[in-house]
Amino acid sequence: REHPHSLDAERAVLGSVLIDNTLLATVTQYLKPAHFYDAGHRSILEAMRRLEAEGSSIDPTTLCEALRREGKLDLTGGPSYIALLESAVLSTSNVAAHARIVLDKALKRELIKAADAIARSSYEEEADAEGLLARAQQDIYNIQEAHIAEAVRPIDETVREVLDLLEERRHHSHIYTGLSSGYSDLDDLTSGFQKSDLIILAGRTSMGKTAFALCIASHVAVRQRKPVLFFSLEMSRHQLAQRLIAMIARKDLRKIRAPRDLSAQELDDITEAGRLLGSSPLLIDDTPGIDIADIRARARHHKARNSDLALVVVDYLQLITCAETAGRRSDSRQVEVARISGALKGLARDLNVPLIALAQLSRQVEQRRGKDKSPILSDLRESGAIEQDSDLVIFVHRPDFYTRTSDDADKPETDYSKAQILVRKHRNGRVGEVDLLFHGPTTSFVQEIKH
Repeated sequence: REHPHSLDAERAVLGSVLIDNTLLATVTQYLKPAHFYDAGHRSILEAMRRLEAEGSSIDPTTLCEALRREGKLDLTGGPSYIALLESAVLSTSNVAAHARIVLDKALKRELIKAADAIARSSYEEEADAEGLLARAQQDIYNIQEAHIAEAVRPIDETVREVLDLLEERRHHSHIYTGLSSGYSDLDDLTSGFQKSDLIILAGRTSMGKTAFALCIASHVAVRQRKPVLFFSLEMSRHQLAQRLIAMIARKDLRKIRAPRDLSAQELDDITEAGRLLGSSPLLIDDTPGIDIADIRARARHHKARNSDLALVVVDYLQLITCAETAGRRSDSRQVEVARISGALKGLARDLNVPLIALAQLSRQVEQRRGKDKSPILSDLRESGAIEQDSDLVIFVHRPDFYTRTSDDADKPETDYSKAQILVRKHRNGRVGEVDLLFHGPTTSFVQEIKH
């Protein structure tokens, strides 16, 4: 009988990596080249791993060249077969399931091999039954041991990494373990935004969620020159660019939108701000009503092209759609939001970058009695899963907003007003409050100068 294998699953795994290079990390969590039944497929995975180690992209051209250098291109079926791998994949979303199928078949082949060897030895007259039993147990144990997930690491590796970081921070007191937000008081509280963390940035309408997210994105992309991917489901990229230029140039946003009254100096300042922003590694995707699967695919694509991607921002969570629940009457909006927040947390872990997801708070904040309208965790709209999935929950709160009269509502905000950044959940640290100032004309948040 033919040994267990699935060539379709093997092709799906390799084709998925050609489409999305970041999936190689997922594949290699499960598989080694030896797990593939087809010799050509084993050679292809080996070549993919070499290309990744060299820092090269993995596409049909680079893969064929790598195989040609090794003298294994003909073994794989040549360029036409490599191209077929990519075109045959309908969706990369099931790559982990396909990898598990390949692994399952490989384990069965190893068990068959071990069992055959024991069976042959059992026919030998001089063989000792107890010795054969011990050998069978050892062979099974060796198969198990060889397939323990590579995610398991001895504690000494982790301890060394932690102590090295501790020593570095001891000598450099302002080094944070995570990505700086641009606000030192907030960074002191959070130690920076950590890789793989899902950070929920929430607030009521007009509190400045997008403005605060843009301030952070600007600090990372423009000041630190680190790539940032910003998904904007509510505002167009032109609106975001106008806001960012106003922040950087420190000019009234209304003048940028209606520039007739700009002085020559103001125009020069705005042009220079545009130059700084334009040369930054900020990426904006303003597709409205985007599906969570598309966000995941596009983020992975950009991670593959920008391996040093530092931050992903999604504005905002409740505007994301979920194709998995579309059309299912039995699935409530709470279930849909729960799936979306879970997917965002998974994406943060896959990309190994902090992911900031903006979220809308419920109206019960305004309906709360008394003057204190500070938001609390239960104000997160539509799903308790948002709180559960998040590593950090930050509320943007401006107390003065609630003291404005109806006559003030239609007037543009001027000068500075008090703002509070409320860290209400911190999975690995302290919670607390940070006082900032909100500058209405430039829609930006600044840190108060301490005397």
